[in-house]
Amino acid sequence: MQLFNLYIKRIWRDRKTLIALVFIFGLIFINFIKNLSDAYSAHYIEAIYGVTNMSLLSANSYFGAYFIVLFPILVVLPTSTLYLTDRETRAGVAVKIRSSKVKYIVSMFAAVFVSTFLIFSVPFILEMLMEIIAFGVKANGNVGYATYFDLLDTEYTFFAFDLFVKSRVLYSLMYSLLIGLLAAVFAVFNFSLTTLPFFKYKVLTFFPIYIILYVLEYVRIVRDDAQVRLLNYTDLRIFDSKEINVIAWGCVAALLFIISLIMAVRKIHSDEE
Repeated sequence: MQLFNLYIKRIWRDRKTLIALVFIFGLIFINFIKNLSDAYSAHYIEAIYGVTNMSLLSANSYFGAYFIVLFPILVVLPTSTLYLTDRETRAGVAVKIRSSKVKYIVSMFAAVFVSTFLIFSVPFILEMLMEIIAFGVKANGNVGYATYFDLLDTEYTFFAFDLFVKSRVLYSLMYSLLIGLLAAVFAVFNFSLTTLPFFKYKVLTFFPIYIILYVLEYVRIVRDDAQVRLLNYTDLRIFDSKEINVIAWGCVAALLFIISLIMAVRKIHSDEE
């Protein structure tokens, strides 16, 4: 636990973490100001967007497009060079002498996962609370300017629609946690790659996830006699989620996480620095 706390502090004190947080919170603040402006012109509370529509994660958010485009870079920014820095400064050797190689590797992987999860979930949970305080839970207009009751008469197919109908607050909370979890898996996989002996240049640590997500966009499946993309990370936003193949994304996340665990075990049993 002491090593885990050490690396958590290192990650949160890193300037790259600050850059990622400033970018995320900056977009959230700008998005919130725009929501205030839009709500000012509404004539009744039911016409104001609900928390899901207002969120930066929503496809309804103009500024959310900037976030989602840079998402593959942002997820690795805080933790991408953690291991390489240890290898360059030989700090890892000192830690392993005082503790053990198992604790060293496990603590680093756990710190990367937990830190990234918090960086990419807590801001959106706070955003949701801001919107609830400012607009209340009765605000439930949708992207088509329809009321809540109009929405119930419309056929929607996006992810977890039943939960969305029951509670937009819980839906927004769930989405924030899922985005944080997906970001954490990406960060851990990217971090595991940096433990490979041939991975020596820090600048290269920013691109593996971007390349993987870009390649996945070329995977096609046949649906309704037409070829459609199986995965597209820009469709991860709320209300674009009707395009999400949840099973496929779950399989990709699980596969990357399993590979990360295998690489962690390999690193523990290897002798190279």
